[in-house]
Amino acid sequence: MKKIFLTFILLSVYCLYAQPEINNGDLLAAQVKIESLTKQIVDLKSDNQTLRNNLKEKTDETLVQRVDKYLDSRNMWINILISGLGILVAIVGLLIPGLLYMQGIRLRNRVEDQYDKVKDQIKVIDKQVIKIEKSERKSADSAKFAEAERVYMEAYGYAQKKEYGKAIDYYSKVILILSDLDNIPETNLAYSYTNRALAYTKIGRLGPAIEDFNKAIEVNPNLAEIYDGRGTALTRKGEYVNGILDFNKAIELNPKDTGLFYNRVWAYFLSGDNEKVQKEFINLVEMDHDEWSNDNIPLLKLVINKKYPDATVLLNKMIKENIEFDKDIQKYLIKQKTK
Repeated sequence: MKKIFLTFILLSVYCLYAQPEINNGDLLAAQVKIESLTKQIVDLKSDNQTLRNNLKEKTDETLVQRVDKYLDSRNMWINILISGLGILVAIVGLLIPGLLYMQGIRLRNRVEDQYDKVKDQIKVIDKQVIKIEKSERKSADSAKFAEAERVYMEAYGYAQKKEYGKAIDYYSKVILILSDLDNIPETNLAYSYTNRALAYTKIGRLGPAIEDFNKAIEVNPNLAEIYDGRGTALTRKGEYVNGILDFNKAIELNPKDTGLFYNRVWAYFLSGDNEKVQKEFINLVEMDHDEWSNDNIPLLKLVINKKYPDATVLLNKMIKENIEFDKDIQKYLIKQKTK
C-alpha cells in the first residue's frame, strides 16, 4: 500500500514539473477514465460476492472455503486497487488547479517581461524625441536670438539719432523676440527693458519708463544701470527719497562709477538736504572722474551754491563748444530765470 501511495506521489510531482505545459483537457479526460475504471472494479467486486453466494448453494464446504480464500485474496487486491485509483483521482484533481496556477504565473511573468521591454523601448524613443526637439528648439532659438540682436542694433541706432519713438518700437520688438525663447537670456532682456525705459525717459514719459525699469529689475536685479535709470526717472518725477534709494543701490553694485555719485548729489540738492549735498559733493570731487562728470562737475558746483548767472554763462559756453552737458541742470536754470 505504501509503495502504491509513493508511486502516485512521484507521478504527481513528475506531472507538475516535468510536464508544465500538459493540456488541461487531457487531465480532465484522464480523470474521467480513472473514475470509469474504478466503477468497473467496484462492479467486479460485486460480481465476486454474487459468485461466492452461488457457490455456497451448489458446492461442498471444502471447495467453498477454497473459493472463499481465493475471493478474499482477490477482493483485497481489488480494494488496494480501488484505494490507489481513489488517490490517483484525488491527485489529478489537485494537479488541475495547480497546473493552471503555474501556467498563470508563467504567463504573467512573460507578459511582465514584455511590458518591461516595451517600457524600456518607449523610454529610449522618448529620449530620442526630446533630444531632437531640443536640437530643433536650439536651432530655432539661435535664429531668433540673431534676429533680436539685429533689431536691437537698429533700436540703438535710432536712440543715438534721438529718434526715441522709433527706438521704443524696435526695443519692443526685441523684447517680444527674447521673451519667446525657451532659454531667455536674462541680461539681454533686462537691457532691452532698460533701454526702452531710457527712451521713454528722454521723451518725458516717466510712468512707462518706471514700469520698464521695474520689469528689468524683475529679470535681473544686479545691474547698476537699471537702478540709475529708475533713480533718474523718480527724481524727475519729484520722488527724491525713492530716487536717492535707487542711486544708493546702483553705487552698491558699481562703486567706481562717478556718474552715479553725481546723480545722487543732484537728487539731494533737489530734495533740499543741503548738508548731504555739501558732504556728497566733496566725496564726488575727490573721486576719479569720467569725461562727462569732469565736464559737468564745475556746472553742478555753481548750481548747488546757487550762483545761477555764473552757471548759465558756463552752460552757454559748453553748448557753444559742443560739450555734452547735464540736461537736468539746463532745465533747472531755465526755471530759475522764469521765477
